[in-house]
Amino acid sequence: MHVGMLSRHTSKAHADQYAKIKKVLLMKSYPTWYVILWIPGLVNRTMEATGHRSKVMTLLQTSTAFIGLANAVTYGWNEGLLREYRKKRERRQRDRSFGPLDGSRFV
Repeated sequence: MHVGMLSRHTSKAHADQYAKIKKVLLMKSYPTWYVILWIPGLVNRTMEATGHRSKVMTLLQTSTAFIGLANAVTYGWNEGLLREYRKKRERRQRDRSFGPLDGSRFV
């Protein structure tokens, strides 16, 4: 096996591992941001239910409006990652079917 091929396979493995880690982090960050965005609204409603009012908490409750934005960003990011993965897979399959352009495959 050529050294160039070894480094290419190693870098491919690292790239695949990086892509998996990136996706896991995204999947874990979404629920975290969802909870963080809901906390001010829940605290404000709890305070109102106990008879207390706070203008600061009322203003912070507007963060719940950003949940839709978080959904859109997460969906868009996932679609972008999926599209990127598909392009890489198609490129890899095309490279395998055609082989190297210099003809070294047949040497």
